[in-house]
Amino acid sequence: MIRKVYVEVTAKFDTERNITPLAVAWEDGTVYEIDRIVDKRRAASLRTRTNSLK
Repeated sequence: MIRKVYVEVTAKFDTERNITPLAVAWEDGTVYEIDRIVDKRRAASLRTRTNSLK
């Protein structure tokens, strides 16, 4: 069974409004560091009808 789980994300915000994720904390407390970002693009949000980074 699939269920949605919200996780904690540690991110860096810079002065040029860029957001870079650094780590993800799983619900059991395990922390995974993000060592590389494979893709970064602007995409439309179907809920709010705005453009944001996905």
